[in-house]
This record gives sequence, structure tokens and C-alpha cells, in this order.
Amino acid sequence: ILYFAAYTMTDRRWDTTEFQVVILAWDLGRQLAPLTDQIPKSLIPVGNRPILSFTLEWVEKASSKEVILVIKDSQKSDILTFISEMYKGKLAVDLVSVDDV
Repeated sequence: ILYFAAYTMTDRRWDTTEFQVVILAWDLGRQLAPLTDQIPKSLIPVGNRPILSFTLEWVEKASSKEVILVIKDSQKSDILTFISEMYKGKLAVDLVSVDDV
């Protein structure tokens, strides 16, 4: 995740420059089986929230609005459902799916 801030000497404040955020969420999580047999690793709940929600929350706090999420083809429907329910209108999320290996 990239986010840059620069201190401007003219008005002595932090000036933020926004970048697109790329999140690699394509791991199948085989080490976490049987937890990942039914859901993608990035959607496993931790503290009653999917792991991915923590990263997306940080992206929101950083005032970034564009996210590119790299996922496996087999995870697309689950992650798309999660994004549309939780972040519709908050973040512009582009899903890039790669073939399952």
C-alpha cells in the first residue's frame, strides 16, 4: 500500500498526495485449511471482521479512494459480494483476477 505525504514549507502543514492502492489478496490460504475450504483467506473473520476489512479501513483513513484488488478467479464472487455490501460508494475497487494455479 502506497501513500505519500510531504511537508510543505510555505504554509507549514502536511500536504498529502493520493495514489492508487494495490492489494494482493490472491493467496488461497492452504496453510489455513480447513478455514479456507469454504471462504477466501482474505475474508476469514478476525475479531468478527474479515481480514480484508482491516486493510480497506486503513485505505479509507488514508483518504485514498481507488483500490486495485488482485484476487484468484475462484474467489471473485465471494470478494465481490463483500465489497459491494461493505464498501459500495466508499471506495472505487477494481478487481483483477488471475487464473488459479
